[in-house]
Amino acid sequence: MMCTPSHCRCGHCEERLLAPFVTHYNSWAGKCFRFKRRLDGSGPTPQPEAEYTDALNGSLVIERKSLIYPTEFAKFHQTQHDVSATIDEQIRDVLDPRRAYRLTLRKIRGNRTDLTSLVDEICRRIALELSLVHDGYTIGEQTPGNEWSFFEEPLSEREYFEPTTGLIFEFENTEGRFNPYFGIPDDLALETDRLLNATSAKFGSHTGATRLLALDTFGAIQVMTDAGWDALFSTVSVPATIDEIWMTKHANITDLACGWIFQRLWPQRMQAYQMFCHDPDAQQVE
Repeated sequence: MMCTPSHCRCGHCEERLLAPFVTHYNSWAGKCFRFKRRLDGSGPTPQPEAEYTDALNGSLVIERKSLIYPTEFAKFHQTQHDVSATIDEQIRDVLDPRRAYRLTLRKIRGNRTDLTSLVDEICRRIALELSLVHDGYTIGEQTPGNEWSFFEEPLSEREYFEPTTGLIFEFENTEGRFNPYFGIPDDLALETDRLLNATSAKFGSHTGATRLLALDTFGAIQVMTDAGWDALFSTVSVPATIDEIWMTKHANITDLACGWIFQRLWPQRMQAYQMFCHDPDAQQVE
């Protein structure tokens, strides 16, 4: 398996995942921390991911956690993958590969039987009514819970980063949204508290080190605003064993380029920085 930010768990890969952040942290804080050892799994008590040392500034220990909201996001993501793969397999030979099609599905929910029925119905309708689609009509269903639409779009309307022909899937309203000005959802606060307490348990034996929690974000939290972070950390209680909390996510920075986004969230939120994978220089996000 390739070393990717969302999958690897071996010590070597963990060091590679945290290395871009530590490089940025050193530049931001004026430190010179270097990787010393992986801690997680090294003894009988819970330990943070890794330890870094600086001859002048002592030790830095980092725990890396994934903050997911809604908590069902991972399940939704897998459902989207399964549904799109199954539909593509069933209708691939029916579609004209020279044309551009778009299938939009909204609020995909249900058990495996429900989803199988939905997929079968979509494929049946597309095969049966494809000539109407080629004549410019949009077909689909508006029943809540089974909402979908399928149409052919002009090749010129494809975004520059999309394939010019073939079938594109879109999934809408599956990640959840919230407005932090109306309060933080209880389940998000509870999940954040859980991660903070789990991190605190790992930091207890490292009283002489700077203890830092690095958060990777998924779902609606992937696009959390500064106002949202401020509201979240005014809602939850950060244990005294945690000195700093940072967002350290790997994501698409532009349509064509991925990279790292770093932002100090607590105790004092700072502006976000981004670092393209091919660019070693961090860029401040205005």
